[in-house]
Amino acid sequence: INGGVLTTGGNLVFQGAGDGIFRAHNAKTGTVMWSRDLQTGVIAPPITYTIDGEQHIAVLAGWGGSAIAAGNPETSPAATYGNLGKLFALKLGGEKKLLPLPKRKKRIASKTERQVDDAEVELGATLYMQYCSLCHGARAISSGIIPDLRMMSDTTHKNFELIVLSGAREPLGMPNFHDLLDKDDINFIYQYLIHRSRTDLKKISGESMHFFR
Repeated sequence: INGGVLTTGGNLVFQGAGDGIFRAHNAKTGTVMWSRDLQTGVIAPPITYTIDGEQHIAVLAGWGGSAIAAGNPETSPAATYGNLGKLFALKLGGEKKLLPLPKRKKRIASKTERQVDDAEVELGATLYMQYCSLCHGARAISSGIIPDLRMMSDTTHKNFELIVLSGAREPLGMPNFHDLLDKDDINFIYQYLIHRSRTDLKKISGESMHFFR
C-alpha cells in the first residue's frame, strides 16, 4: 500500500506511504532520517531535480488502485481527511507550512428502522464479503476512497436495488451485478448492511439509537 522509492546519490531512499507519511531513510540501514506528514496517502514514486543548483524532491500524493483493499481503513488518511490529490515539492530550508486538514465527518445519517432476520444477515455477510468487500471494505468499513455503506444516504437506501442490479451508478464506477446476484441476494446484503450500521452507530456518531427488531 506504499509508494515507489527514489534513491539519491546522498545515500537516501525517499518513499511516501499509505499512512500519509513521506520519509527519507538511510539507504544502508533503513533508519528514518526525516519524515513529514502529508495527510494524504502516497502510491506514486518521488522524483528529484535541481533548479539553479538547488535540489528539490517532489511527490504526487493521492491514494487508490488496489491499495484501497489493504491497510487499516479506520486510520488511513483517506478515511480521516479525504483523498484530494496534491503535488508536494520540498527542499532544504523551505519555509512553507502544510496546514492541517479538517477531519471528515463520519456519521450514519440514515437511521432505518427496518426489521432484520439473523439468518438472512449471515447470508448477506457471506455475499457481501464475496462480491462487495474488495471495494467497500471488509465488514463494510471503507478505506475512504469508495463510499462507506454503513453511512448510506436516504437516497442510496431507497435505490439500493437499482444501484446494484440495474447499474444506476455505473457512470460513477459502480458496476452492475445482475449477472451474479438476484433480488433475494440483494435483500440479504442490504440486511447485513443495516446490521453493520446499527452495530457501529454509537461508535461513529456518538449517539444512542433504538431500533425495532
